[in-house]
Amino acid sequence: MDQRSKERALDLPYRVSEELYRALFEQAADGILISDKQGRYVEVNRRGCQMLGYTREEMLDLSMQDLIPEEELARAPLRLDELRLGSSLRKRHHLRCKDGRLLTVEISARMLADGFFLGIVRDIGERELAEQELQRSNDLLQAIIKAAPVAIIGLDLEGNVQWVWNPATEKMLDWKAEEVMGRPFPSVPEESMAEFRGFRERIRRGLTLDGVEVRRQRRDGSPIDYSIYATPLHDNGGGIIGNIAVLVDITEHKRMEKERQAHLRFFESMDRITRAMQGTNDLQQVMNDVLDIVLAIFDCDRTFLIYPCDPEAPSWQMLMERGRPELPDASGLGFEVSMDADVVKSFRTILEADGPVKFGPGSQHPLPPGVARQFSIQSQLAMAIYPKTGKPWLFGLHQCSHERIWTPEEERLFHEIGRRLTD
Repeated sequence: MDQRSKERALDLPYRVSEELYRALFEQAADGILISDKQGRYVEVNRRGCQMLGYTREEMLDLSMQDLIPEEELARAPLRLDELRLGSSLRKRHHLRCKDGRLLTVEISARMLADGFFLGIVRDIGERELAEQELQRSNDLLQAIIKAAPVAIIGLDLEGNVQWVWNPATEKMLDWKAEEVMGRPFPSVPEESMAEFRGFRERIRRGLTLDGVEVRRQRRDGSPIDYSIYATPLHDNGGGIIGNIAVLVDITEHKRMEKERQAHLRFFESMDRITRAMQGTNDLQQVMNDVLDIVLAIFDCDRTFLIYPCDPEAPSWQMLMERGRPELPDASGLGFEVSMDADVVKSFRTILEADGPVKFGPGSQHPLPPGVARQFSIQSQLAMAIYPKTGKPWLFGLHQCSHERIWTPEEERLFHEIGRRLTD
């Protein structure tokens, strides 16, 4: 090999290295700017020219101070002394493009071995726009959640409150966000824990809850009914980490629906009573038919009429009765029952009342013990009815198979039926 060939062979690695450097330099996705010790540019890659709109020749006539706005330089000097001491800097700057636009960039700078400065310039305008758009979206979402008239909460897979507990939730359940965040969801009573675990398992499987109605509790322990609309919440990798749920208070709706059903039942029941009264002119048949309907309406064990409802009378008799076949037939005993002190007291209580009187559990009036034993009574609802002639009668219901607390709706219906019987 001659001397020239040897020199070429020795020079080959350097030429390859330089070509590789040049290719990397020119094909870099970021702008690369190299300046001398005074800050004047001595080299710039293709991407740097594209970002700023200058040709390479134009860029080599410029310095750092030519590209950065004066007010920005005054506010944040270049800090070249720190670079000369070996520090690396990363800063956000605006660079003035050839057409006058300001380009938002992030510059990573350091000093090279020969004392020149290397700057890697990354256009972060689009990233900042995306971040600003994301921030606007987050702000909008937070505003919607905060202003929403319905409760919105976030729960992890263990049922702990996370991420969201908006003001409507605070108002509905009476717990503040700082009291519950990171802690178990407090609205679930002990008897509903199994149901709550089942809901979380549905979320874990990627399922939703669409208007599931539940009964829960407020901070003071009072019950609240609400519908749950929940959807799984995912992390960046797509894994399910919990759920976001909307809780719609339906307590008032359910109360109104219950009232509507009670009104409907009331009018339907009174219609049955009215038709029974108008169905025949036979008074005995009318009364029997009415008692049959009353027995069915209240689903009780016995309904009856006693005469007289008079605490001064020596005795009383159950003149009409309808009841379960397995119970003692009081009207079929064929004799009058002697008045005792307990019955006298109950008759007086009924006559003094302006409507039905409850006896037994859930009331302030005990059952007459002798009569209760004789006729297997556990609860009684009774009222006096006053015909146009003669002494008052007693109209009543018995529950014998179990203790029963008569509801206000039942009392109202019973009262109206008693008034119709009086008429």
